[in-house]
Amino acid sequence: MVDSVYLLCAAHLLTAYGLVETDAHSVHRYTFVTLVAVFCTNALRSPLIQSIPGGSGLLYTVGFVFHSANWLCIQKLMPPLNDPLPYRWAAGQVFDARWGIRFKPAFNRVPSRWGLILWRLLDVAWLGATLYWMSNFRLEIWPDDFLNVPDGFLFRIFNLSAREIVIRLYLYFTSMYTPYCSLRLTHAVCSIIGLLCGSDPSAWPPLFGSPLDAYSLRTYYSKFWHQLMRKPFTSMASLLVKNTVPSASKRMSASLIVLATFAISAIFHILSSDQYSLCSAYAETRYYMSTAAAILLEETVIHFVWPYVNKATGKSAGGNASSEKRSVDSAKEGGTQIVQSAQRPPWKFRLIGYMWVICFDIWATSKLAFLEFQCSWPRATS
Repeated sequence: MVDSVYLLCAAHLLTAYGLVETDAHSVHRYTFVTLVAVFCTNALRSPLIQSIPGGSGLLYTVGFVFHSANWLCIQKLMPPLNDPLPYRWAAGQVFDARWGIRFKPAFNRVPSRWGLILWRLLDVAWLGATLYWMSNFRLEIWPDDFLNVPDGFLFRIFNLSAREIVIRLYLYFTSMYTPYCSLRLTHAVCSIIGLLCGSDPSAWPPLFGSPLDAYSLRTYYSKFWHQLMRKPFTSMASLLVKNTVPSASKRMSASLIVLATFAISAIFHILSSDQYSLCSAYAETRYYMSTAAAILLEETVIHFVWPYVNKATGKSAGGNASSEKRSVDSAKEGGTQIVQSAQRPPWKFRLIGYMWVICFDIWATSKLAFLEFQCSWPRATS
């Protein structure tokens, strides 16, 4: 039986054809996106796609539908004028998941071709070994560790058993580190193939930023975590807010875009799941919407606290906060420029931020994992 991964390849070819051969405002582009969605939906059955560690194959396949819709129908991309090789441009476009993201992790110094290949081969070695170790040496967890566990985690924080603490920490580590390793490993393999085929080393910057930039939930997602789905999510969210609440103020629109972006992210992860159910869909939605709410709460606190931070560090009012905001805002505007991180706050304030991000992620990810496990067991309690 032929592996249905060929349908994913066909979706790439169809998107490239639509970008080159149709007008930016042609209604046929919506037909192309519909066909891409059909192809990718059937490609999800591919054993090859399902075998990629961390669910990266499923995420990529579903994510391509979002990218195709963004390129064809929202951004309405067209080949550069007078380009003698428009299909070469289109071939590069359909594999550029970070198109339109201004803030990308940058090389301190762009390495040579063979230097970068060696670097990425080392990545493949240690990331592959880490994923192998994590898949073969797991914490032994029993159904009773999940079932009938009270939901009020925060209200029981001082009465948790040692076993539950260990499990929640383990779930936090694996749920964050597994996709990190899987995505970085996939990126390393793709960059090696691209470099061997003649691609310029500068076209393959790191996939993830520095963990030192993850001193808030917003910077965690805008500076440290990968930006592979940022542009389609924010483009769709902006379009949704603009057409549903056109009279909203700038601050209100920004908050609604954050909520809509994470709602779209929840839908994306639900569609990418290989164990879909209404219960698990609720778990995913609650996780991403609680993250969005936490980011908005975090911004409100920073808005009132930052003047005291500037006063304590001797900076002008709004100094680092405004520079960080410009960095975050620039990531929403499109373009392909690689921008360095804004200056980080003093380490004392970053330390508080790191603790906040880690504590929130432990709470949110373990809560998600507990609920998803309970969803898979018919005797789970309400």
